[in-house]
Amino acid sequence: MSVRRAIDSNQNPLWGMWVLVPILNLLVMLQLAFAPSVDTKPEIEHNGESENSDRKHFVYSAFLGIAVGSAFALSVTVVSANLMHNYGGSLFLGMPIVSGAAAGFVYNQPYTKGIGASLGVGALSVAIGGLGLLLFALEGVICLLMACPMLLPVGALGGLLGWFLSKMIILQSKWMLGGATMLLIPVIGLIEMATREYETHVVESSIVIDASADAVWDNVVSFPDIESAEEWYFKLGIATPLRARIEGRGVGAVRHCEFTTGSFIEPITVWDQPNRLAFDVVEQPDPMIELTPYRNIRPPHLSHTFYSVKGEFELVANTDGTTTLIGRTWYVVEMGPTYYWKFWTDEIIHRIHLRVLKHIQQTTVSLKSDSDE
Repeated sequence: MSVRRAIDSNQNPLWGMWVLVPILNLLVMLQLAFAPSVDTKPEIEHNGESENSDRKHFVYSAFLGIAVGSAFALSVTVVSANLMHNYGGSLFLGMPIVSGAAAGFVYNQPYTKGIGASLGVGALSVAIGGLGLLLFALEGVICLLMACPMLLPVGALGGLLGWFLSKMIILQSKWMLGGATMLLIPVIGLIEMATREYETHVVESSIVIDASADAVWDNVVSFPDIESAEEWYFKLGIATPLRARIEGRGVGAVRHCEFTTGSFIEPITVWDQPNRLAFDVVEQPDPMIELTPYRNIRPPHLSHTFYSVKGEFELVANTDGTTTLIGRTWYVVEMGPTYYWKFWTDEIIHRIHLRVLKHIQQTTVSLKSDSDE
């Protein structure tokens, strides 16, 4: 809409793309709102060709568009993730829309083609860029699959934008506009890095155990190996809890919660037996092992974009003699848009909670049965 408004007011369409840049976009929108309309229509050169021309031309244009878009997607991801260590909206929203727009724009040269095909070209350019990350051992399968529900529709939207730009922009300014627009992504990334603030989120899970809080407490503080089979999503590489042990007793003791990727080091901050055990997280392993054809790849996001801050267990004694065991984890996700990635991170932490809570439940009930006998 901003590009159309810029064209409507006889301004360079590139001006409309600056609404993607935080802070500056407010000024751009204000200027576009007050700029008067100008009755002018750009020429669209078809060079005598019709939209029903040789099918080979369509295939060639599609391949060329996808190649340009996917190359841009791959290069931007490498710069943003590996050099800038930025996994914000510029990467997950800006990159696919500009990549899709580049693909759709090239596909619709030298004359415009179908909207549906432009949508497909835009989405494919992002998908093939993702496959390139996998091919060059820069990313794993699971992370790419998690990002696809967001990246592919945005890439398709970019393809639609490319189709629109090919209709509205005069031939002489097309390639200059395309190159200048691509420079927006690094600019947005730098602004994000300078202004980003991430909030702490909390996930809470609970389970009812047929035992007193006193009987549950010791299995909360530390518990033996979890012998139950791993759920399918843990087998894909997500860090899986294995056991917990503690050094010392009371506040200041250190709890070690061991996962398949390493150990969480958790100094105890609250020891209210048998009601509440709280701890900080001072060291932690990677949240997952990448699923990849290669060995030992470790993208930057494994070390700094998703991490726990603190946690606690609360034991609530019920009137029927059972205990409600509640697990809470406070964490930060430094990936944008937060509302999208929080859906995944909340679910992952909840599944980890359930695996631990169910094991504590089974261990407690088993020990209670043995003592009753």
